[in-house]
Amino acid sequence: MASVLSDTVVADTETSLSLPDPFTPLAAALDHIEDSVFETAWDGQPARLASLRDITDRKSADVKEIALRRVAEIDRKMEELRSMRATLAHLADACHGDDRPDCPILNEFADGSEG
Repeated sequence: MASVLSDTVVADTETSLSLPDPFTPLAAALDHIEDSVFETAWDGQPARLASLRDITDRKSADVKEIALRRVAEIDRKMEELRSMRATLAHLADACHGDDRPDCPILNEFADGSEG
């Protein structure tokens, strides 16, 4: 994406930025701008130094990093669920499912080793 604003530093004692209508392409581009304003002196007078930086690529990289961390978290949860499923399936296979008091599922829960 081409940068709408060039990398420009403006020094002035009184500067204001008038933002365009929110439906214009420039206003959309301003969502991807990092701004910094520093108090300084210019020729012995108080001044502000403003910097605008296009961070479109950085924001995209941040979003990708967050998404990849979420995918890893989901993968860990899925592995945990697969392990729990395998344990429960094994216990269910070992259970006779009748009136006998000896049941691996009940024994596992009684031991407190579930989940």
